[in-house]
Amino acid sequence: MSHSQINKSNEKNIKYFWVSKNLELNRLDKILNILLPNYSRSKLQILIKSGYIFLNNKQVKPSEIVKLNDVISILPHQDFNEDNSFIPEKIDINVIYSNNNFIIINKPAGLVTHPGAGNWHGTLMNALLFHFPELCSLPRAGIVHRLDRDTSGLMVIARNELSQNNLSKQLQLRTVKREYIAIVSGHLLKSGTIKLPIGRDRVNRIKMTTNLKHLRSFKEAITHYEVISVGEMDKKNISKIICKLETGRTHQIRVHMSSINHPILGDSTYGPANSNNLQNIKRQMLHAYYLEFLDPSNSSNNKYNFKIDLPKDMLLLEKSILWNNF
Repeated sequence: MSHSQINKSNEKNIKYFWVSKNLELNRLDKILNILLPNYSRSKLQILIKSGYIFLNNKQVKPSEIVKLNDVISILPHQDFNEDNSFIPEKIDINVIYSNNNFIIINKPAGLVTHPGAGNWHGTLMNALLFHFPELCSLPRAGIVHRLDRDTSGLMVIARNELSQNNLSKQLQLRTVKREYIAIVSGHLLKSGTIKLPIGRDRVNRIKMTTNLKHLRSFKEAITHYEVISVGEMDKKNISKIICKLETGRTHQIRVHMSSINHPILGDSTYGPANSNNLQNIKRQMLHAYYLEFLDPSNSSNNKYNFKIDLPKDMLLLEKSILWNNF
């Protein structure tokens, strides 16, 4: 199928992106790879050549250089599952705070952060595009970091280009403070730091690992943990800890705690097979409860910090544990 010009009769189903300053003067396929990170660049090139993607209402080559305020249009198609990935969806989200520069949300367990294989809709990104339509002009709808599907807690979302670039830089410089509460297996009797590189397991591609024998490549990963209390439930030792991220690798806390034989309760990927049998635990007991960063607007040196209570499932679990004085 090839189109030399957009068919206006199909306009209501067309997705539009307006090119912002941080994206201008790049190739069209490269910009689309940033705006639509779940498409491979080769797939995007096929879409462009097949007439599904237009620049300023004209069909162009993937190598076309895009300028500020140019309009990229994507026609509906059935060739790729990702077609519905970036459509606004009416999904409730818990907004803790918002201003002109960023949004703080309390993500519930079970909500995927952004579209990907097997989860092309019903994600936080789809919800953000519904509640904050202006985010369509930002890469990843302003998302600058992620939480695993079954991890709950605080996330910051940028509302403009300046804030997104600034928050991304703060994350790279490791000045953003992210703290999590976790309930783990076993008694941890002292606080500590885990410095083990993490990479994707070449045997099981779904998992991350610290086992160098199973790694093709890896990145530095550092997790600090502080023991809050220890207890017992169903004749099993349990600890409640606070984890502080110095780096932000995929599944970092879950992998690191498993690596020292204290996996997070309910973690079916990195924990024991029977851990979900305790009190009918449905997901990993991990909650991002504290977030701190500098004003991303560059208008002040103010620090913003946010704290959120534990969700109901973790509170219920806490009440079921016989805690010891620590």
